[in-house]
Amino acid sequence: MNEHCASISGTIAYKNCSQKASPALWRRPFRTLSRCLPALFLALCVTACSQTPASLSRGALVAETAAVNGITPPGSASFLTSRPPASLASNPTQEHTAASLSIVVAETKETRLSDDGTCTLVQGVWPCVYLETGGYDALRASLDEYNELLHEDAITEIDSYERFALDCIGNGLRENISQFAYECTLEVARADDHYVSLLAYYYSNTGGVHPNYWYDGITFDSTSGEVLPLSSFCPDASRLADLLETKLLETYDREWFLYDDLSAVILENYTENGHLTFTTAEDGLTFYFSPYDLSSYAAGAQVVTLTWAELN
Repeated sequence: MNEHCASISGTIAYKNCSQKASPALWRRPFRTLSRCLPALFLALCVTACSQTPASLSRGALVAETAAVNGITPPGSASFLTSRPPASLASNPTQEHTAASLSIVVAETKETRLSDDGTCTLVQGVWPCVYLETGGYDALRASLDEYNELLHEDAITEIDSYERFALDCIGNGLRENISQFAYECTLEVARADDHYVSLLAYYYSNTGGVHPNYWYDGITFDSTSGEVLPLSSFCPDASRLADLLETKLLETYDREWFLYDDLSAVILENYTENGHLTFTTAEDGLTFYFSPYDLSSYAAGAQVVTLTWAELN
């Protein structure tokens, strides 16, 4: 049984994340390594590694002393919301009271040092999310699977960064490597008795001219625990792409984008990958386009919301 140590508001909590994730259900396109490869080949141009106390042994697990910065579990108050997709087609103005769920997010941190303990090779951070509200067993099981996926992906990335750093040291380039970093943090976009929607923020530093970051979202049906695809909210992919292009151009200057036909690019990516990054909330669906999705790194990410009325 794998037990990952997480600290929540100063209190150490141990959560079982041993349930095996189903690749067919959970795996997103594995974007991390492909986004980082250009930076890996530029790693030799950055500063020397930093010193880390030898007491942090290589591969040690270090518990954070607070919840993820900026993430506050939802309160217990209820709020009015529409309930897509079931009511969206028949009566988009229908409202009902949705009961909030308490979702807690905590961090696990791992530091890898060189064999002599004088150089930090990699620092890794990844989240663990779980449900405090009683009941909702299917949702709780799905969150356990998601935790296992986050853990597996983090260790895979941290291991690859460590190997690259060790290769540099083995070739006599100790003074030319940087401190690599892999971080994944979570924000709770929605948590009620209908949906739990989470936004993952990834940060990667592999020694290039600049670090990289990107987003990924996941939405669960609170009753069944099922991961809901975007098609369950927006079955017409072509119309969705057109709506997103219109909203993007209303929000951002056209010169920010790398493509003339944004809807075509969005539709192509959605068709090929079956996935756009989104979260669901009280007012509609929010979409996140990471650097290089539609624009350059310098232009940053683009974030737009389509209301339920617009989607309908």
